Amino acid sequence: MIKLTDFVRIAPDPSLFSLSKKEKIELIDSSMMTRNKGLVITYDLSHSGRRINNRIYTILGQQKGIKSLLNPYPKPILRHHDGSEDPIGRFIGGRWEDLTSEAIKHFDNISDFISLKEAYLKDNPEEIFSLMKKYNLLSDKNWPGLGRMRVQARISDESAIERFLDGRYITFSAGSTTDRHVCSICQTDWITGDICEHRHGKLYDGDVCVFITGEFKVLEGSVVNMPADDLSQIKSMEFLSDKKENIDISNIELDNTTLYLSDSIYNFEEIPMEDNEKTPVEETFEE
Repeated sequence: MIKLTDFVRIAPDPSLFSLSKKEKIELIDSSMMTRNKGLVITYDLSHSGRRINNRIYTILGQQKGIKSLLNPYPKPILRHHDGSEDPIGRFIGGRWEDLTSEAIKHFDNISDFISLKEAYLKDNPEEIFSLMKKYNLLSDKNWPGLGRMRVQARISDESAIERFLDGRYITFSAGSTTDRHVCSICQTDWITGDICEHRHGKLYDGDVCVFITGEFKVLEGSVVNMPADDLSQIKSMEFLSDKKENIDISNIELDNTTLYLSDSIYNFEEIPMEDNEKTPVEETFEE
């Protein structure tokens, strides 16, 4: 399978760093005594319209993907994408937020911004890449993108809560699937099984190869050491109150036919084109 990982940098509330060890322990202990024990974190999971690990997530793809945070069940928060271990928490909500007010500042002409926005709303991979290249947005580290997935997660593992509070856990990655993975060089969609010879991040006649994805279907969020999305940062931390939550996790259905995307650090290597490449292959690459 194709494994693409997207790291997210988050920064805990600076006031938590000033707490003494005793105060941190008291905070953790108090959270364990509540009916719904745990720490709620809010952070930006990923961004639309920004080059992340040589992939571009679209507006419509991430808007559709918000529902996958909780459906058909609340997705887990893991350590380093290790699905064999117990989760340290689960998502409890999220929304997609428009970044037009920030993005438009990067254009001298408002009509240029509108043309880019329209390409994303038409969900046209070829036009998206062409305009991102035209306006030099593929290499602009200050470019905020066109939107973001702002999410909330409940961390219930006691050792993980301690690590959030003392600043050891400050970066995240999103594991996801998609229904489209289009090469910017030749417009081949890898999801159809027709894997082209082009590879993420390599140059072809002066153009960098990126892939434009479809729906951003969240599978998990992971604590990781090396993030890729440097604009994704935590917004708040708070302990849960006694308010009762009712989360239905019945009738769980899993789909094993889609592409797995995991935004971590990759080392992209060329893979020989064999007849059996019609089946998904595992890739690793580094940004």
